[in-house]
Amino acid sequence: MIVNFRNKGLEDLFIEGASKKINKRYYKAALMILDHLNMAIGPKDLVGVKDFHALHGKDDGRYSMHVNGNWCVTFSFDERGFIEIDFEDYH
Repeated sequence: MIVNFRNKGLEDLFIEGASKKINKRYYKAALMILDHLNMAIGPKDLVGVKDFHALHGKDDGRYSMHVNGNWCVTFSFDERGFIEIDFEDYH
């Protein structure tokens, strides 16, 4: 379940279905990822979806799912659900 967002544009996209802060070409993939996050109980439920993987180094403890090009939805997980959901090019 989604608990909170780090990226306001991604939050708007999830709630409103559109956002002026995110290019429309990313909507379909980003919304699919957000739907998966909102339905999942934990990270293991995301294995095999949109190149789901754990991040390492400075982002240890965060996860990523591929949207398009270098753009990814990144997030953390705790006992409440998926937190600090962001839209970024972290490469």
